[in-house]
Amino acid sequence: MNRRSRSTEILIHLVLLCSLFFSVFSYSDTLSPDQTKIYAENKATYVTMPDGVRIALEIYLPANTSDSSELPTIVSFTRYWRAASFQPDIAGKNKLFQAMNDEGYAVIIVDTRGSGASFGSRGTEFSTCETRDFKPVIKWISKRPWSNGKVATIGISYAGNTAENAIFDAPSALRAAIPRFTDFDFYTSILYPGGLANQVIFKKWGDLVRHLDGNVVPDKPVTGTKEQPKLLGVKPVDEDVDGVLLKQAILQHALNQGVKESFANANYRDDVAIAQNLNDDCNHTVSIYKFKKAEEHNHIPAFHWASWTDAGTAAGVLDRFSYYKVPAHYIIGPWSHGAKLDTNPFNHKNHPLEMSIKQQYQKIFAFLKPLMFEHKSSRPFKNQLDYYTMGENKWKTTYIWPPVNSEKQAWYLQKSNSLGSFADLPSQGKDVYKVNFNVGSGKNTRWTTQLGGTEVFYGDRKEQDKKLQVYTSAPLKQDIEITGTPILELFMSSTHKDGAIIAYLEMVDPLGKVSMLTEGELRLIHRKISTTKPVFESFGPYHSFLKKDGAPMVPGKVEKVSFSLLPTSVVIPEGYSIRLSLAGHDKDTFSRYPVEGDPIYSIYRSKNNPSKITLPVIKSDIVKRQK
Repeated sequence: MNRRSRSTEILIHLVLLCSLFFSVFSYSDTLSPDQTKIYAENKATYVTMPDGVRIALEIYLPANTSDSSELPTIVSFTRYWRAASFQPDIAGKNKLFQAMNDEGYAVIIVDTRGSGASFGSRGTEFSTCETRDFKPVIKWISKRPWSNGKVATIGISYAGNTAENAIFDAPSALRAAIPRFTDFDFYTSILYPGGLANQVIFKKWGDLVRHLDGNVVPDKPVTGTKEQPKLLGVKPVDEDVDGVLLKQAILQHALNQGVKESFANANYRDDVAIAQNLNDDCNHTVSIYKFKKAEEHNHIPAFHWASWTDAGTAAGVLDRFSYYKVPAHYIIGPWSHGAKLDTNPFNHKNHPLEMSIKQQYQKIFAFLKPLMFEHKSSRPFKNQLDYYTMGENKWKTTYIWPPVNSEKQAWYLQKSNSLGSFADLPSQGKDVYKVNFNVGSGKNTRWTTQLGGTEVFYGDRKEQDKKLQVYTSAPLKQDIEITGTPILELFMSSTHKDGAIIAYLEMVDPLGKVSMLTEGELRLIHRKISTTKPVFESFGPYHSFLKKDGAPMVPGKVEKVSFSLLPTSVVIPEGYSIRLSLAGHDKDTFSRYPVEGDPIYSIYRSKNNPSKITLPVIKSDIVKRQK
């Protein structure tokens, strides 16, 4: 078996923790005293796809399941191992699977092709071939003797995307989907936010999945005790008693196309092979937004989950809520990736989770019940969005976006690093900023949480902001609620043809502590605002990121650079200040632009060149906060 360093160990365990898949003892089917067949509570088997590739499934059934049980099934398609082998074996189902069984569901976890114990190879991530496997697997599940013929997909992160992707070519057995913390637009949501290469994905995640596909485990001196079991690798299926089939599958994974090879040099959106339909070759990536028509046609009810502080997941939920005509429930909270940790910037680092894991699944089970158990659901579907406003610490429900009483409020960049009104702008004025390539957003960010749901905690950014170009408002005279998508509009010039602008929206408390609220970024070659119809709702300037719209900056020429920040919902209290911080690089997250050189930016702030940040403010005389 291959071995790797401690860094690989940490990444593998993050993914295993995130996926919540742990191996259990295998049981044999038995006969009850009246000769009724009782199915094993856990079984691992292969299902053969139409092209002959064998896909590994892990099946978890409630105790005493028989041919007359008529169970609905919850299925998850993962590329992070459906189950792992340990020494000694870990007995029993994990708590999540047991809870699903207790609610009356069969649970099936599937290794997607080219991963885990499944055969085949991966032409790319979220490939068309992977997606085409979902339909025959769901059909196979629906025909089990114990099945009631109804299946729902579920998943977090990668498995959240596959849960939604299954809708695009849905068999009649698919009745619901629970996509959680997904990447709506694979290019801008996670690979290239604002056109900037996300090295958290290319380096850390890319290495992680390559090691998983090769069945690489850490070389950790663990003796293998009940308290500290030793990880052996991905779990073989039951019939593979000598591990021969697993070895054959792992050999096929050697043909997998890596993340770097597929995406690392995509300076433009059209450098990535994005599938236009599911019949495209296996090296084409299925990006959710491209399949809007299929999703609307199949009309499968879905329950989408996202966070204000998890990469671009909230933006993707708002795009669907505003743009899709499908039966769906949406929820956005103050969470890490997967809703395992609290990320409300007003709370201390280890604050209890807003909406416990148990409460989250109670909501999921309530959504599924009429769809999975009733012969014909009479539930009227009115699309709604539940969202949490940080600072006010309150859940709200809306049926439109932006919500009622939303208005745009502009804050103009002023002299003395301040924010104010247009009336206060001079006839001329600018600030000069030399890009600092040693500045970063830290190791616990909205981008790093994608690696297993780790914490999002920026801490006090006062020292970091000293390295940035900042603009701060006077202390607020009353609370202000910002709910929606902030928009930055800069008039600027650069000494270089390439570069980046990263904008951080922050708040400063009366004692000077600086807290991160949200961010947005744009590579300057993508600054052109497209006049074509957006491929989905952007709530701000639309950038195509296509080659035809790309153009280098003209050194010294003043140009308008405008883009959206990621959405948020927060109440900034009276006495706090609003801050806009501008950077040209984030060493902890993105690639360097330009590769060489030290750009100097001139940020203009005058009536002729009025740089500003526009905030989506909820109109109210006083926004009441929960103390």
